[in-house]
Amino acid sequence: MAKETTTNTGECPGTIQELLNEMKSGRYKHLQVILNRNDNRGLGLGQEYLTVSRNGFGLYRLQDINYSAGTIQLELKSMTSDELACVSMDINAQHPKYYLLSWEDIKQMVYAEDIRYETDADIWDFQNDTQP
Repeated sequence: MAKETTTNTGECPGTIQELLNEMKSGRYKHLQVILNRNDNRGLGLGQEYLTVSRNGFGLYRLQDINYSAGTIQLELKSMTSDELACVSMDINAQHPKYYLLSWEDIKQMVYAEDIRYETDADIWDFQNDTQP
């Protein structure tokens, strides 16, 4: 389960619940894809994300979230190697080093795009083809 501290240092939310509440009010929009894209997903624990950084990308499952003094610590498990990776993110950084994109969202976009182009005109009729 997500861990948190209650130490508030200045303008940062003191707890992860306070952070989520501020996100709902419009602040920290750049974090919403990670924590609060959809209210019924909660913190996203157990969900798969395409994690993108300057050095590459990979598919990871979100194992745990910790929050303390304006920093989110994410524990991610690689879907290909089962190795754990820990990533820290400053909640005030408008351009974080890591981006987490919901794998389910990506699959839905690809599926929707695939259906969009699948029409009768795209199906070729090989039965009436004649050989030269």
